[in-house]
Amino acid sequence: MSLCAVLVALTGLLAPCAAVAAPHNASLALAPAATVTTVSPTVLTPGQTTNIVLTGTDFVAGTAFSASTAAFVINTATVDSSTQVTLNVTAPSSPVLVAIRGTAPGQAIQTLAAIFVRGSEGTFFPVTPVRAADTRLGIGGRSVPLGAKESFNVSVTGIGEVPATTVAGVVLNVTATDTTSVSFLTVYPTGGAFPPVSTLNFGPNQTIPNHATVGVGTNGQITVYNEAGSVNVIIDVVGYYVTAAGATGAGYVPRTGTPRVADTRAGLPIAPFGTFNVTVTNAAAQGVVGAVYNVTVDRPTANGYITTYPTGEARPETSSVNFVAGQAVPNLVTAKLGTNGGISFYNGSPGTVHLILDGIGFYSTSPDFASYIVRPVPGGPFRMWDSRADLGRPVAEHEVFILSGTKLPVTTTLGVLANATVTQPSTGGYATIFPGTQAPPPSSSLNFGVNETRANQVIPAVLTNSTRDIAIYNDTGTAHYIIDVFAYLQAV
Repeated sequence: MSLCAVLVALTGLLAPCAAVAAPHNASLALAPAATVTTVSPTVLTPGQTTNIVLTGTDFVAGTAFSASTAAFVINTATVDSSTQVTLNVTAPSSPVLVAIRGTAPGQAIQTLAAIFVRGSEGTFFPVTPVRAADTRLGIGGRSVPLGAKESFNVSVTGIGEVPATTVAGVVLNVTATDTTSVSFLTVYPTGGAFPPVSTLNFGPNQTIPNHATVGVGTNGQITVYNEAGSVNVIIDVVGYYVTAAGATGAGYVPRTGTPRVADTRAGLPIAPFGTFNVTVTNAAAQGVVGAVYNVTVDRPTANGYITTYPTGEARPETSSVNFVAGQAVPNLVTAKLGTNGGISFYNGSPGTVHLILDGIGFYSTSPDFASYIVRPVPGGPFRMWDSRADLGRPVAEHEVFILSGTKLPVTTTLGVLANATVTQPSTGGYATIFPGTQAPPPSSSLNFGVNETRANQVIPAVLTNSTRDIAIYNDTGTAHYIIDVFAYLQAV
């Protein structure tokens, strides 16, 4: 689908990928002394007719222009001056990455620009976290805990930076607290059938979070269901995906290579009520607007929470990871970038805490990356696999179990946003969820204690073989695993 290779590294987060179409902000030779310094716009809507302006130096009259696909039509091409070229183009009706080329008189053909043709559907907008519900405080319309087999609806559109319309799905941090029983929460689109999946699992007297991606249902709402006991529920919105009628946002780029971005265990922990900042290198130049990390809290000396927010902005009254003293807790975090590509992690506890950050992916508006759109599962999430029923035994120690993706749409799905749950582990340990065609990465998706049931959102991608296999690596002891699918990654 792309002319560009999937990239590596953030140091943040990222380094440019190798691409046939060079980045639009790079200097490119048109003739021996000519350069292209800017291209605008670089993203077009399918079927759109518009002008693309290239600026630079020493453009040559008589230059012939062409596109890498015949469906991308250059209607007119004018060298306005030695510093500007205007191309009137018509984009094809289907998403594609296009290289625009130029041949100056007597010169070889050269790539001038990368143009991304894609619709808005499934693209992403990160937001400064906003609290949509807190049953302890009456935020979101409910001021009492959620009882056994009880549900309530939460409005997740029209709050904070989330628009009131054109929202297909939301990215949430869901936290359960004041729990009285072993139970689970299920979050799903309001108005849809109740799905047999879990979003967050917990025991009595716990405060525990989980990341979730959920389609938006009737009246811009999601429904939260509790199975047993009573529980207070906190919902924070950290981003949203748009419908075809929305503005065009960013595509998701899975991260490859060594995932570890930061590990404070190599130095000092984060001080009580202190902040740890991470910078995404070259974020603005490469169109990066948000990043996805697996965040593990380790060795906390007091109960508390981590708040993740854009550097330079006021810290919101939200949480990304909740923890108790001595507990190692992982949670997926999607973060909007702030000043100079910065993300801040605030330690909301009176004790010290170590943080381990593994880069999972990022969201970019640039055509220079092979990015994907996200579509919530039509009709709501579904259970893809449960080792208790589908395997009949737990996954063994050091076993890499390959889970067939035959339940996924084979022709379109290149990854999933799933909830991975571990249950009945024989010892404390960790698991990693990753594409079945790859070797296990040196990072964890789930960290857990003996006999603990714990969930975390995972994004195994890119799923490239014909059956879209997903692998589960269990490090220590034996454990059962459950995979519930909430959204698909698809080519733009």
